[in-house]
Amino acid sequence: MAAPPKVTIDDLSGKFVMNRNLSDPIDPILTLQGLSWFLRKAISFATVTLSVHQYRKPASEEPKQPIHIDITQRATGGISTTQENRVLDWSERDHEDRIFGKVKGKSRMFEGFGGGENGFKMEGKGGEVDERFLKGDVDKDGKTESEKAAGTEAEGAEGDKTTQQEGEGTTSTATAATTSGWLDENSARHVQSWVVNVDETAAGGWTAEQVWGFEMFDQKRYYTRRVVVRKGEDKVERARLVYDYKGEVDMEAEKAEDGKKAAAEELEVEY
Repeated sequence: MAAPPKVTIDDLSGKFVMNRNLSDPIDPILTLQGLSWFLRKAISFATVTLSVHQYRKPASEEPKQPIHIDITQRATGGISTTQENRVLDWSERDHEDRIFGKVKGKSRMFEGFGGGENGFKMEGKGGEVDERFLKGDVDKDGKTESEKAAGTEAEGAEGDKTTQQEGEGTTSTATAATTSGWLDENSARHVQSWVVNVDETAAGGWTAEQVWGFEMFDQKRYYTRRVVVRKGEDKVERARLVYDYKGEVDMEAEKAEDGKKAAAEELEVEY
C-alpha cells in the first residue's frame, strides 16, 4: 500500500512492511555484515514489520527538542525483535542487538542534496556511485532510469523481435514501474543515518550509510531507504528498500505483545 499524504519525512509514525517485489535483494548486504547463512535464510522468508514512532520531547525535558524516531522491528519465523531509538541530532550513540551486534551510530535530518551546512554530505568513504545512489540519481548498479530502460529495450529487441512488434507503442516495465530519485517534498528534507560496527570479530568492521525519503513506483508514493554497506577498502553492497504502509500503530497493544514475547524468550525490550 502506498504511503498516504499525511505520512511524510516530518512524521513517519506508522506501521510499514518491506515490499520484496519492489526492493533490491538484501542478502548481499546481510552477507557483508557477517550474518550467518541460517539467519539470512530466516530473514529471506520472514515478514519484516517496522513500527515507527516519531516525536519531540517537551522542552522541559530536552531544551533543544531534537526529533526522535523509535523503530521496533518485528519479524516472523522466530527472529528476535529489535529496537532502534534514533535521535536526529548527529550525536554518536552506542547500540547493540542480537542481529547486528555492537554498533555506534548517529542520525540527522538534512535539507536537499546541493551541499551547504544543512545539506547532504556523505559521512563514509564511498565512491562516486555510492554518493549518486544515496542522492537518488542512479540505481544500485550505478545506472540511471534511462540507461536501464535502454538496456531493457535492447535485450528485448535482441531476444524477441516478434514480441517487440506486437508491443509497439508500449512503455518498458522498468520505466513504468520506477521513477528513480527522491521526491522533492517537505523542503527536500531527508533522514541520514551512519552506523559503524565495532565488534572485534571477523564479521565486524562494516559501515552502513542510509538516506530515507519517498519515491514513486507505478505512480504510487512509497517510503524508501537507500543503503550503502562497506567493509574494508573494496567491499561494497547497495540496496534500495521499499516499504508498504500498513496503517497507524497501536503503541499500547504492541508494548503488551512485546512484553509477553520478552518474558517467553527472557529478553529485555527497550522502549
